[in-house]
Amino acid sequence: MPRICIAGDAHLLYQVDWIEDERVLRDEAKEVVIEFERAMKQMISCSPDVVVFVGDMLDTRTESGQRVTHREAEKYMPRIRSILKELTNNGCKIYALRGNHDSEPVLKSLESIMGGTFVYVGNKAISVKNLNFSFLNTHYVVGNYEIPVEEVPKGNILFMHESISKGGILGVSKENLERICKMFSFVFNGHMHYYEENVLGISNLYNVPAFIPSRRIKNSWIVKYRFEGGKIENERQESPFGFVVFDGDNIEFKRYTPLQIIVLVELVGKTVNEFVTGIRSIYGLLMEREDKEKLRVWIKTNADKITVERVIWPEVSRYSEIKTLDIESERPEILRVPVPSIEEEFGEVAFTRDELIDKLFPLLKRNQVRIARKLFDEIFTPQLLQSQNPNEREVFKRLLELLAKERKVSQAFVQRAWELLKEA
Repeated sequence: MPRICIAGDAHLLYQVDWIEDERVLRDEAKEVVIEFERAMKQMISCSPDVVVFVGDMLDTRTESGQRVTHREAEKYMPRIRSILKELTNNGCKIYALRGNHDSEPVLKSLESIMGGTFVYVGNKAISVKNLNFSFLNTHYVVGNYEIPVEEVPKGNILFMHESISKGGILGVSKENLERICKMFSFVFNGHMHYYEENVLGISNLYNVPAFIPSRRIKNSWIVKYRFEGGKIENERQESPFGFVVFDGDNIEFKRYTPLQIIVLVELVGKTVNEFVTGIRSIYGLLMEREDKEKLRVWIKTNADKITVERVIWPEVSRYSEIKTLDIESERPEILRVPVPSIEEEFGEVAFTRDELIDKLFPLLKRNQVRIARKLFDEIFTPQLLQSQNPNEREVFKRLLELLAKERKVSQAFVQRAWELLKEA
């Protein structure tokens, strides 16, 4: 039986943003590559025969939401390839499937450059050391979805990258997963960013942890502070990062302890003053820590996005010694407290989508209502408005097409406007 190491969700290149000076590397991106090298050395010490990356090894979008450019990626890829080659020097082979943040051409390019020691496998079964490995490229979409059972390649062990419906998270149902897992001895799933056995009570289903700290925190924290009702709770746990070692019937989670201390701040409030008080209280404690230069902070809050941008980010920026990586506006049910109403916080300067529709439609003529309804149904959807990284150019293109059809504008005008946008 081969010794198999399974890793997920490294999200390399997510921190790679455009820098005008070609010689300069972004500090956050360098940190991730350093963590990747340290974690890979720990994996190498396990002497694996086979390594499997179960999706999102690399990333197609940067932290700012822009597409990763070849120019910026290649500042880091030589070192990443060198790290991977060190793993394969003793005959170990690497296999990878495509996660929802991976690019198939990039994975194929890596396979070509590494001369077959790195193999991209998607939606098929292959024989590895007398075992039949099945690799299923991600079916992930936002919301609940199903995996067609007939599309799952048959084998002994399945590797996949799917969202699982659990604890408020939307994704593949338990019933769908049960049907799939009955086809295999073991199923290893990426995407969830934490290690778990017996997922949803399915005995042979395992969630693979995030290999290193990277993209979305997804509760992969080491220290947590929670502010709610004027009180602060503090909690610490072992590192949730690492990889899985599968050796025969033995499955073991190998923890990786990163150089940085990943901090989750849960900020719960009803008013702007409460959010400001919470930031000042928690960041006051963080400033007192002797290891504050190692802290990498994510904030999850029930504040709406306007409050995040206009209140919380400016308050956080006062603490320049603490590196805050992201502030996420969470669904209110997750944090137990209702989101403050827009009227309460901002009066009439902002509206929810539904409020805007209610105020707008009575002011329009009949043909204008028809156009406006199409705009809200096809353009200004809840999914788009809640998206952290909307594809603005594609949205504008669809807007042009929709308005052109209603106003009977020539296709030449639409095409010219689109070309001018692409040049901008």
